[in-house]
Amino acid sequence: MKSVIFIIFSLNKAAGIQSLRNSAPVGFWAGKFEAARGKQPSCLRAASWKTQSMPLLLLLLGLFVPRITVLVLLFMSNWFQGMFNTMLWPFLGFLFLPLSLLWYSAVHHWFGGEWTAIPIIGMVVAVLLDISPVRPRRRKIAQA
Repeated sequence: MKSVIFIIFSLNKAAGIQSLRNSAPVGFWAGKFEAARGKQPSCLRAASWKTQSMPLLLLLLGLFVPRITVLVLLFMSNWFQGMFNTMLWPFLGFLFLPLSLLWYSAVHHWFGGEWTAIPIIGMVVAVLLDISPVRPRRRKIAQA
């Protein structure tokens, strides 16, 4: 089978098509050709490279922008005033679920505290965004 594939793709160089050894096949066949030559398929190499690298600045922005927003609203305005009986809930929200805390306060200010369909959908999205950075670490720990 390997020789048949090699013969099919080893066309005449005069026709402008390079042989399999000189070109890098792409798409579905790329992994099969590289595996036949004893190399790890480039699609797997690219996928592992993409999952291992993450720009640090984007990660830090994603983690700290909601928390900075909570701090600015807490100290520079009266946004959270009268919403909570104690400062325990805003503190816990700041540490663990900052987007959910912001959305909860937005529902109280913009929707009058009424939990209809849009505020509930927004809260589900906020909670999912808050817990999403935790999921890959849990998966890695469970596999170890």
